[in-house]
Amino acid sequence: MIRRINEAVVGRLNEGQRLWALALVPIAALFIFAAIVASNDWNERSKAEDVETAVEYSELAGNLLHELQFERALLVLRSEDASLVTDQQLSEQYARTDAASDAFLGLVGKNLEILGPENQEAIEHIVGDLREDEIVRQRAAIANGTATPDEIIGDYTDVTGELLESVAIVPSLSPQVDIALELDSYLNLLEAQDAYSIEAAKFISVFASNTMAEDQLADLRGLTLNAADDLANFEANAQPSVLRQYEQLNTMDAFADVEEARQTAYELGTEGDYGISPAGWHDAAMERVQALYTVQQVQETALLDDASDLSSAATTALIWSVALAAGAILLAVILAITVSRSFLDPLGHLRDISEEIQAGNLSARANLHDEHAIGRTAGALNLALDEVTSLVQTREERDRIQQQIITLLDEVSAVAEGDLTVEAEVTADALGSVADSFNYMISELRDIVASVNRTTAEVTAASGDIARSSTTLAESSELQARQIADAAIGIEEMALAISKVSESGQSWGFRRQRRPVERTTRRRVGACHDRRNAAHPPGGPGHIPDDQAAGRKLAGDRLDRRTH
Repeated sequence: MIRRINEAVVGRLNEGQRLWALALVPIAALFIFAAIVASNDWNERSKAEDVETAVEYSELAGNLLHELQFERALLVLRSEDASLVTDQQLSEQYARTDAASDAFLGLVGKNLEILGPENQEAIEHIVGDLREDEIVRQRAAIANGTATPDEIIGDYTDVTGELLESVAIVPSLSPQVDIALELDSYLNLLEAQDAYSIEAAKFISVFASNTMAEDQLADLRGLTLNAADDLANFEANAQPSVLRQYEQLNTMDAFADVEEARQTAYELGTEGDYGISPAGWHDAAMERVQALYTVQQVQETALLDDASDLSSAATTALIWSVALAAGAILLAVILAITVSRSFLDPLGHLRDISEEIQAGNLSARANLHDEHAIGRTAGALNLALDEVTSLVQTREERDRIQQQIITLLDEVSAVAEGDLTVEAEVTADALGSVADSFNYMISELRDIVASVNRTTAEVTAASGDIARSSTTLAESSELQARQIADAAIGIEEMALAISKVSESGQSWGFRRQRRPVERTTRRRVGACHDRRNAAHPPGGPGHIPDDQAAGRKLAGDRLDRRTH
């Protein structure tokens, strides 16, 4: 299976693609690692931003909480004695509270899940209380004179309690323990301020009525103890700069005045007749709350700085991780390119050399002298080319020799057509010797042809003389033949005459015996003529023409008739 996959996938890749595929494995691993690191840094940065947002939420909630505390005490004082609080004071306080409320609602209005989806309902309830419910209702009651101190304290305490509960969620959102502890310290300071402000509002009613019930006394003692515990927890986790600010505030006269009035009230308890002015108490108590608010602002600044530093550090870490990841990937790519080129360039050089050799350039050599495998391969190729070059002609040499052969063949073909004046070009190479031998052969051939021509002329002249001699001899032979024929005829006629004379001297009885002899003689003369003509062709010497033979036969016939 692996082999099939290798053939189907890797087998289709060239050397460069295979090297890149091999290099992409560590690059991909490095990229994945960098992505994981960047993702973690991104998450840390997101958490840092969430912490920064949560700290901002705590700050705005603390500011709103401070204004609600002041507004609560002022409304309780107005409900106890309208002459102690003017409408302008109320308007100014309403404006400060509305500004803090708007800033708070502006932040949470963008994201109701600012403290997590599970806390969205609590945020929505706070928004409703601020815009439509408790705060609006108590302001309306103050305006028409129907507000009571207990209702004011109850409604405002519900809203401040919800704000404190939402701020208590913020420390759990911080991934940094130090910032989480600072947020806990900040929450303790807010809770101490709220406890003091509630205490201040309730003591206004006590000092206004100049009496206090047992449950009121217990409630006030509980608020005092809670505030003391909250301040102790605040001091345990607060930053040194915040603690220094807090220690300076403890020396204020307002703190001493408030503590003295509280102790008087606790000592007198339910007996009443405390002799403390509600307005004086309000001013001193709220001055102490304002002093704690100053410490709160210092701590808010420290928290915002720490959150900002955390966010900046996370952002810087993200930037560095991305930069290092990009640099590492870039370095890996550069190394991959360098390594691949260290293989591909020599291989490409060997391929070019091979193509040149294939084209017939046997003088091409690989210019690689490295000690790696490709360099040794190039060296072996150069040695092989040196051996081959000594044994194999180059293509140019073959083309030149082929052209010389074609030229030589053209010259030889001219000789074959009878032109013995052609001479081949003699060169300095191997074919030059062939051309020189060819020229020598043509020269000898020209001499032979000249000699043959001379001999032919002589033979022709001799043949003419022989022909003339033969003609003369034939004419003489013919003449002699005619003379012989004439002599033969004469002899034959003499024989016939002798035969006739012989016959006239003998008796008649012998005539019949002589006739066969005469016929035999004539037949022999004719046969002699036929044999002679058969041995001598017509017109040749010794041939007896037909007219002479016919004449001789006719003479024989006349002789025969005279005999009879």
